Amino acid sequence: MSICHGLLPFVLLYGCFSMIDKLLKPDTEMVISFSGGKDSSAMLVYLCEKYPSIKKHLVWADTGFEHEGLFEWNKKIASKFNLAVHRVANPNKTLLEMVERRKIFPSPKCRQCTSNLKRGPIETWVRQNVRSKNIIMCSGLRAEESRQRAKLEPVKIDTSMTNSKREVYDFLPIHHWQESEVKDFLKNSGVDLHPCYDYLSRLSCRVCIFNQKRELQSIKTNDPEAFNAICELEEKIGFTFRSEGRLEEYIKSSFDNQTMLPFGD
Repeated sequence: MSICHGLLPFVLLYGCFSMIDKLLKPDTEMVISFSGGKDSSAMLVYLCEKYPSIKKHLVWADTGFEHEGLFEWNKKIASKFNLAVHRVANPNKTLLEMVERRKIFPSPKCRQCTSNLKRGPIETWVRQNVRSKNIIMCSGLRAEESRQRAKLEPVKIDTSMTNSKREVYDFLPIHHWQESEVKDFLKNSGVDLHPCYDYLSRLSCRVCIFNQKRELQSIKTNDPEAFNAICELEEKIGFTFRSEGRLEEYIKSSFDNQTMLPFGD
């Protein structure tokens, strides 16, 4: 089943996948960045349907501040496709340790959480474990999430990973899918949403810089341990999680930022 045809002009859709089809070689392998969230899950299902014979590696980046039981959740989804989940992590720090050492939280303009704890460990794993000379790195980023992501190319060469020994491409298979269609696709595919979607719009770290105010309020109710960990870290480093003030005060304030679209799954 494919729902992309209802989301993209046919020419763009055909162009995106025809590019990938031209890049495919007998030894091509796909590395799928998998968080267990709705977008990466939909991407996984779709890639398994469209490219059943291509070897796939499912990689989950553990920041050390993940929802309880997430690794088991991810392995359960992967098992539906007879795939294993490879857990990767920065060997030197977790998210909270990184913040404490730097004495500053990540921000939308400076996302060390992504570069140091996700992208970096995944790239290291690929260099150490994928022997193919032809690699396609797959991510579930979608244009609807933000203006920046809308500008991303669905297919492009990965200049940081490509060298004389291998050619690597970045591929965004569901870049132009809408959120409602992602959820419908998963429902029809028999893949459940993670329980965190009962009170959050996305699956990310337990408390994320892109959580909206109402979500932070929900986190305090549903995951007080994580909420309190951030508040305690604010006190320890003398720097607030939100620029508007301390987290506990921010969620009670009149300030609202609900027009900001979230990032990620």
